[in-house]
Amino acid sequence: MSATWSAINNFKQEKNTKFTTYLYKGVVYECIKQKKTNNRKSSTPHYNISSANHISCKLGFDFSADLVDEINICEDPSLIYEKYYYNYTLNDMAKKRGISKEAVRFKLKKNLNFLKSRLS
Repeated sequence: MSATWSAINNFKQEKNTKFTTYLYKGVVYECIKQKKTNNRKSSTPHYNISSANHISCKLGFDFSADLVDEINICEDPSLIYEKYYYNYTLNDMAKKRGISKEAVRFKLKKNLNFLKSRLS
């Protein structure tokens, strides 16, 4: 629906472009945006770090792991705490450290890959 409104607002006949072109680009953009939103929601597991002494596996068996100790082994554990425990944005974390948002994203990804390899 927002793609239709966007197309109506941006369409100008004097540019010699069809209305459907504006509509198509808006629909494609909205579909990509929705897909990214759905992927983020479905692929990101959220754990309560303060009570993470017992984790249930998707395969049906349980294993005990002290997740807090594993996080503290990482190169920069404060990134993980700030992102998933305190819900900081990448921009907030970057401003706090005086580095770019992409540098924070790269370091966070590196720490999460380290955790993934340790826990799998």
